[in-house]
Amino acid sequence: MEESAWLETILKRNSDDSSISKVLSIKTESAVPAGANYASIISRATLDVILRSGRKSKLTLIIKKTHDSEEKVMFLNNFSVFKNEAKFYSDVLTKFEQLMDDYNDNREKLWCNMIGYKPYTAIVFEDLKAQNFKMADRKKFLDKNHALLVLNSLGRFHAMGHVLLKQGLVSKEDLMKFRYEMDTPVISKLLECGLKQLCNVIENDWPDQWNDIATRLRAQIDVVVRKIKYLSKSVESKFQTICHGDVWTCNLMFKYCPYDEKVPVAVKFLDFQEPFVNTNTIDILYFMYISVLYEVRKRNYDELLAEYHKSLKSTLTHYGMEADSPTLDEIHSEMKRLKYYGFIMNIIYLPISVADDHMGLKIENLNEGCDGMAAFPPGMFNGDIFKAAVQPEIRNYHEEGLF
Repeated sequence: MEESAWLETILKRNSDDSSISKVLSIKTESAVPAGANYASIISRATLDVILRSGRKSKLTLIIKKTHDSEEKVMFLNNFSVFKNEAKFYSDVLTKFEQLMDDYNDNREKLWCNMIGYKPYTAIVFEDLKAQNFKMADRKKFLDKNHALLVLNSLGRFHAMGHVLLKQGLVSKEDLMKFRYEMDTPVISKLLECGLKQLCNVIENDWPDQWNDIATRLRAQIDVVVRKIKYLSKSVESKFQTICHGDVWTCNLMFKYCPYDEKVPVAVKFLDFQEPFVNTNTIDILYFMYISVLYEVRKRNYDELLAEYHKSLKSTLTHYGMEADSPTLDEIHSEMKRLKYYGFIMNIIYLPISVADDHMGLKIENLNEGCDGMAAFPPGMFNGDIFKAAVQPEIRNYHEEGLF
């Protein structure tokens, strides 16, 4: 009892000494490169502070704010992204952390800490850069080591999300709907106008041998929304979990091996603005078809899915739900069932993710009453990075009968 009181005293003293007594100055700068985030303005704040111990120190924080542009805010209001993210951090991720504590899961968290928020225009996070995490280059895609780490971590995240759902600690109603389950015209415009602009560029700028592909792709413009919406419906007979909803390169930060900077050893997921409940493979497809190097996905497809499955199953086993784990064959089957979804993400979202800074998506043009075609600068579908990554895939999609 005496030792307990002593430990309690020194822990409180240590916590008090390291807490902030006064902020002396604040300096802010952009925290992400152009094209890395469409939904908010992200700044890094460097603070000169005085701690309660009397020592001066520096602290860096990440501040995420809503856009100043009314047109962009109008588009984002369709999804309530700031409210969703603040709620997910304060309500849902705290349940993830409690679950880890309850089951002695001592692995590093897959998300950063939220310091606080202003409803619903600003959120403050810890600065992962101060912990030696950094973002990969969105235009170079991710190699095999990065892809394996992300899929291993996604398996962990999906396993914990499934456990929380099964225990009734989180329900589907606590989260937003998957964006393609929503009845909002901006999503229809995004898919239809993106596909139409791609067809225009193929017809006008690609070699003549691609004209047959453009003709067949045009036939998808009138059906793509219906097909994606059908595939997006939650199938209760499939493995259900909490999906991140937007797993791509710029929503990931990596920590690297101290003696080999090419080897990632840890990853953190960012931007929990659109989590939803659905089948786990939606996150996998989105990540693999937008962020992973084409050759890596093609050559290592089975190994990547096997790594995801191993992590998912081992984490479910740790939490006493091994029997709930889908088999590897079932994951392959779901990936095949949703292949059309991966195909559309690949040809519409990938060009957005690798576009040059001056050719990024103009989200304000997706609002009702605006010219949706203007949201997609033609150059994003004609860049060398996009064409090198997608042209071989489009031929494969055609041969597989996806369009």
